[in-house]
Amino acid sequence: MGKVEMISYDLANGINYDQIELEKPSWEQILEIISKLDGKETTEVSLYALEESICLCIGGGNNNLYNVYYSEEYGEKNYTLKKRGGVLFEKHKLITGGQMGEFEDNICVGKDMVRIVVEYFYIYGCMYKGYVWNIE
Repeated sequence: MGKVEMISYDLANGINYDQIELEKPSWEQILEIISKLDGKETTEVSLYALEESICLCIGGGNNNLYNVYYSEEYGEKNYTLKKRGGVLFEKHKLITGGQMGEFEDNICVGKDMVRIVVEYFYIYGCMYKGYVWNIE
Protein backbone atom coordinates (compact mmCIF):
# COMPACT_ATOMS: atom_id res chain seq x y z
CA MET A 1 0.00 0.00 0.00
CA GLY A 2 1.21 3.49 -0.84
CA LYS A 3 1.79 6.52 1.35
CA VAL A 4 -0.99 8.63 -0.22
CA GLU A 5 -3.89 9.25 2.14
CA MET A 6 -6.04 11.14 -0.36
CA ILE A 7 -6.07 12.46 -3.91
CA SER A 8 -8.23 15.36 -5.05
CA TYR A 9 -8.79 16.80 -8.50
CA ASP A 10 -10.98 19.32 -10.22
CA LEU A 11 -13.55 18.37 -12.82
CA ALA A 12 -15.23 20.94 -15.07
CA ASN A 13 -18.94 21.41 -14.50
CA GLY A 14 -20.00 24.10 -16.96
CA ILE A 15 -18.23 27.31 -15.96
CA ASN A 16 -17.24 25.96 -12.54
CA TYR A 17 -15.12 23.09 -11.29
CA ASP A 18 -16.20 20.40 -8.85
CA GLN A 19 -13.60 19.12 -6.40
CA ILE A 20 -13.49 15.32 -6.33
CA GLU A 21 -11.74 13.47 -3.49
CA LEU A 22 -10.73 9.84 -3.17
CA GLU A 23 -9.27 8.37 0.02
CA LYS A 24 -6.46 5.81 -0.02
CA PRO A 25 -6.19 5.59 -3.81
CA SER A 26 -4.40 2.71 -5.51
CA TRP A 27 -1.49 3.36 -7.88
CA GLU A 28 -3.79 2.54 -10.80
CA GLN A 29 -6.38 5.09 -9.62
CA ILE A 30 -3.68 7.75 -9.26
CA LEU A 31 -2.42 7.10 -12.80
CA GLU A 32 -5.95 7.27 -14.16
CA ILE A 33 -6.66 10.59 -12.43
CA ILE A 34 -3.35 12.14 -13.51
CA SER A 35 -4.02 11.07 -17.10
CA LYS A 36 -7.14 13.29 -16.98
CA LEU A 37 -5.02 16.44 -16.66
CA ASP A 38 -5.72 18.30 -19.89
CA GLY A 39 -5.92 21.96 -18.87
CA LYS A 40 -9.65 21.96 -19.69
CA GLU A 41 -11.79 19.37 -17.91
CA THR A 42 -9.20 18.64 -15.22
CA THR A 43 -6.56 21.25 -14.41
CA GLU A 44 -5.14 20.27 -11.02
CA VAL A 45 -4.47 17.09 -9.04
CA SER A 46 -3.31 17.10 -5.41
CA LEU A 47 -1.93 14.11 -3.52
CA TYR A 48 -1.83 14.19 0.27
CA ALA A 49 0.62 12.00 2.18
CA LEU A 50 -0.23 9.97 5.27
CA GLU A 51 1.66 12.65 7.18
CA GLU A 52 -1.04 15.26 6.78
CA SER A 53 1.20 18.30 6.40
CA ILE A 54 2.69 17.09 3.07
CA CYS A 55 1.16 17.58 -0.37
CA LEU A 56 2.19 17.17 -4.03
CA CYS A 57 0.23 19.16 -6.64
CA ILE A 58 0.27 18.84 -10.42
CA GLY A 59 -1.39 21.46 -12.59
CA GLY A 60 -1.84 22.06 -16.29
CA GLY A 61 -1.80 19.33 -18.88
CA ASN A 62 -2.58 21.53 -21.84
CA ASN A 63 0.19 21.20 -24.46
CA ASN A 64 1.42 18.18 -22.42
CA LEU A 65 3.13 20.55 -19.97
CA TYR A 66 2.70 20.46 -16.22
CA ASN A 67 3.64 22.54 -13.20
CA VAL A 68 4.48 20.48 -10.12
CA TYR A 69 4.95 21.73 -6.59
CA TYR A 70 5.59 20.04 -3.28
CA SER A 71 4.50 21.51 0.02
CA GLU A 72 5.50 20.67 3.61
CA GLU A 73 4.37 21.91 7.00
CA TYR A 74 0.97 23.03 5.72
CA GLY A 75 2.46 25.28 3.04
CA GLU A 76 5.26 26.76 5.13
CA LYS A 77 7.87 25.11 2.86
CA ASN A 78 7.16 25.02 -0.88
CA TYR A 79 9.18 23.66 -3.78
CA THR A 80 8.57 23.77 -7.54
CA LEU A 81 9.89 21.04 -9.84
CA LYS A 82 12.43 22.36 -12.32
CA LYS A 83 13.59 20.79 -15.56
CA ARG A 84 17.11 20.98 -16.89
CA GLY A 85 17.75 23.11 -19.96
CA GLY A 86 14.73 25.39 -19.80
CA VAL A 87 14.59 28.19 -22.37
CA LEU A 88 15.40 31.55 -20.77
CA PHE A 89 12.55 34.10 -21.01
CA GLU A 90 10.16 31.59 -22.64
CA LYS A 91 6.80 31.24 -20.91
CA HIS A 92 3.87 28.87 -21.29
CA LYS A 93 0.21 29.44 -20.53
CA LEU A 94 -1.07 26.66 -18.31
CA ILE A 95 -4.44 26.31 -16.69
CA THR A 96 -4.05 25.14 -13.09
CA GLY A 97 -6.86 25.02 -10.59
CA GLY A 98 -9.17 26.42 -13.28
CA GLN A 99 -7.07 29.58 -13.69
CA MET A 100 -4.84 30.59 -16.60
CA GLY A 101 -1.31 31.51 -15.61
CA GLU A 102 2.05 32.09 -17.28
CA PHE A 103 4.83 29.78 -16.18
CA GLU A 104 8.52 30.00 -17.01
CA ASP A 105 9.75 27.24 -19.30
CA ASN A 106 12.08 25.78 -16.68
CA ILE A 107 9.15 24.92 -14.36
CA CYS A 108 6.96 23.38 -17.10
CA VAL A 109 7.75 19.68 -17.15
CA GLY A 110 6.70 16.72 -19.26
CA LYS A 111 4.60 13.69 -18.40
CA ASP A 112 7.63 11.44 -17.79
CA MET A 113 8.96 13.68 -15.01
CA VAL A 114 5.48 13.91 -13.50
CA ARG A 115 5.11 10.14 -13.42
CA ILE A 116 8.48 9.61 -11.70
CA VAL A 117 7.79 12.27 -9.05
CA VAL A 118 4.26 10.98 -8.41
CA GLU A 119 5.36 7.35 -8.19
CA TYR A 120 8.07 8.25 -5.67
CA PHE A 121 5.55 10.26 -3.65
CA TYR A 122 3.12 7.34 -3.73
CA ILE A 123 5.74 4.88 -2.47
CA TYR A 124 7.60 7.05 0.05
CA GLY A 125 5.28 9.97 0.84
CA CYS A 126 7.93 12.60 0.22
CA MET A 127 9.74 14.64 -2.45
CA TYR A 128 11.81 12.88 -5.12
CA LYS A 129 15.30 14.36 -4.76
CA GLY A 130 16.62 12.98 -8.05
CA TYR A 131 15.40 16.18 -9.74
CA VAL A 132 16.01 19.85 -9.04
CA TRP A 133 13.39 21.78 -7.07
CA ASN A 134 13.18 25.56 -6.67
CA ILE A 135 12.65 26.61 -3.07
CA GLU A 136 9.84 29.16 -2.96
